[in-house]
Amino acid sequence: MLFDNFLLGSGSLQGIDEMRIRGCAYGEFAEKGFMSASLKNIAAKAEVSEKQLLAAFGSKEELLERLIEELIENATEHVTNSSLEMLASIVDSMKHEIERDTRKAAFIGMLFCDQTIPADVKQDCVECFENTRAYECFARDCGKGLINCDDSADSLVRFFMSVFSILKGYAIAEVKPPETEWLLGLLFKKTDDTKEKDESVIKRQNSVIATFASDFDSILFVDLDTGKMDVYQASGASDQWIIESARGGYNEYRRRFAETFLFPEDVDWFLKETEPQSIMNRFDEDPVLFIDHRVNFRGRTVFYQTIIALDPMYSFGNKILIGGHKIAAAKRPRPVDDDFDKAIFG
Repeated sequence: MLFDNFLLGSGSLQGIDEMRIRGCAYGEFAEKGFMSASLKNIAAKAEVSEKQLLAAFGSKEELLERLIEELIENATEHVTNSSLEMLASIVDSMKHEIERDTRKAAFIGMLFCDQTIPADVKQDCVECFENTRAYECFARDCGKGLINCDDSADSLVRFFMSVFSILKGYAIAEVKPPETEWLLGLLFKKTDDTKEKDESVIKRQNSVIATFASDFDSILFVDLDTGKMDVYQASGASDQWIIESARGGYNEYRRRFAETFLFPEDVDWFLKETEPQSIMNRFDEDPVLFIDHRVNFRGRTVFYQTIIALDPMYSFGNKILIGGHKIAAAKRPRPVDDDFDKAIFG
């Protein structure tokens, strides 16, 4: 059978294989969405009668809630009193499922994206989530002031929606995703941020991911607030300097890049245009910024494009992605020398 490898749930219920039923249910919901999913199909795939299925799980709505409870509880099965550790476990589990492209990941995507789920069923799912150990721990620590963010279940659900969308985008682009601790930073937003703003961030990240899905010589992650850099990709034979300079932070990277590769007359201009405040000012107009310039590479002039993009978490911190590659003449006109004294992002 198609779902034989799903080892979900624990044991059996009233003489039926509960794990097998749950596995078939994950697949049915993921493939067809909530409205089109059929208990009859789930029962047939699990080789039980529909009557047995109803006796074990009740309605389709109740089965959906049981699956959500199981996802959360399995992801936080280790004992801890820290809500952040619990939430990190859920994020790690989500990341694992997305990277493996499992039906669990498809099921989670269905939960967040399926517009056919009735409002009352969605509300029941939220209330179901409120009864999990992870949410209880989260709400408790919010009440104690240990976590400074909105403690509503709706906000936490939107957090998981954002994380899922971001991780899925990085997986599609085949780019290493941000570390879990940075993803948790999505929680620490102003409590007056609106749902619409959250949704805007999720949508805007698509253009970022699309840009960084192309072939880059290097991809770097930068936190402009701290200057910390992480290297996602720098595998070229001459890229060791990137790894070394990244350890010194963003300003060290900019300085090394300018001194090593730029012509002397372009250095001040490049450093000014890549200052953190200059970048953030320009992000008001476009989440993906381009800078075309020339570099002196092994004794010859090469036209190069540095791309700076909002990280999907931008709304919750000044975090960016930086990529670079040689400019393809067929895709983008190569600048002439006279253009460099007036070159700008965009």
